[in-house]
Formats: sequence, C-alpha cells, structure tokens
Amino acid sequence: MFTPATSKAALNFPELSVAITTAEILADVDISGLDAVYLGQPYCLKIKGNLLIDLSGLSDAIKKLNSAGKRAYLTTPIVPKNTDFSKIKAAVECGIKAGIKGVEVHDVGLFRMVKNEYPGLPIHMSSLANIYQPETAAYYRDQGVARIVPANELLDTEMKIIKDAVDKVEFSIPIYGRLPLGMSYACMLRSEEHTSE
Repeated sequence: MFTPATSKAALNFPELSVAITTAEILADVDISGLDAVYLGQPYCLKIKGNLLIDLSGLSDAIKKLNSAGKRAYLTTPIVPKNTDFSKIKAAVECGIKAGIKGVEVHDVGLFRMVKNEYPGLPIHMSSLANIYQPETAAYYRDQGVARIVPANELLDTEMKIIKDAVDKVEFSIPIYGRLPLGMSYACMLRSEEHTSE
C-alpha cells in the first residue's frame, strides 16, 4: 500500500516537470526552476544508465529531488514485454521506498498491474495511452487515475474539450516546440542489455 508523503492540498499547480532518463543527465541539469521530474527511460530498458534498471541510481535520484523540494515521479516502459514486468515491479518498489509521488504509465497492462499491486500509488496516464476524447479520459478517471495527459498531437482546443468534460482528475498538458518522437521499436534491435545510446 502506498502512503503519500505529501497531501494533494500542499501541491502547487500548475506544475513544471521534465523527464530525465539517467543519473548522469540529472547531475547535469539545473532543476531549480522545476517542480517535478519523471525518472527513467521509457523507450528502451537497454539504454545504459536507465534509471528503471539502475535502482541504486534511481533511489539516489529520488532522494536528491525530494531533498531539493521537488516531486519525483517514475515513468514506465512504453512497449513492455512480458519479461520486463519483474524489472518494472522492482523499479516501482524501489521508487516507493525512496519516496516517489506517483508513476507514469503508457500501457494498459502495466496500468492494471500498478493499480492492483500498489493500491493508492498515484497513476499518471501518459499522452502515449491514446487519450483522444473525453470518453477515454473519463474511463481512466473512473478507474482511479490521478492525472491524465491527452495525446500530444491534439490541438489546444481539443485538449480543452477533454479537460472541460472530465472533472475530478488532474490534467497535464505538454509544452514544447516540437512533438516528441520516441523509437521504442529500435530497442528490439539491440542485442545487449544496457548498451549506450
């Protein structure tokens, strides 16, 4: 059972967050202007230093963020294989022990696993979970999701329609100049685990 260390009322919104994949990158980033960081490389578990695999680095990163007054979230793989679930569970359990405030999920199977095995852990459904209309957002809200990120390619007017139609859940709207492009399929071409980028 997850017991949040911070009540929702104490959180400041809007929240400015960024994704950081490795401890090496975290050491090079100025986090002073951020409210939160999503930790881990969701496109490929084989990337060298991926905080989803480097549990010592993950624990240290979470403690560093918490001591700096930042919220630490954990991301999960976008295209998980059956053999990845034990690694993901280990990362989630390490994250909970170190003080994560929630977990970002992209996959319906992982959503089910996290919801069932870690009750109370806030789940953020990512933009890669194909949330294109209010009905999908309402479904995830009704399943207990704490935060929803509508699909990146939606126009701001389309995102507003979803947000206005679905209450009692947080919404996150990505802000950047270009659409992010992730290459999960390229991970399948890697023959060795933990190879460099």
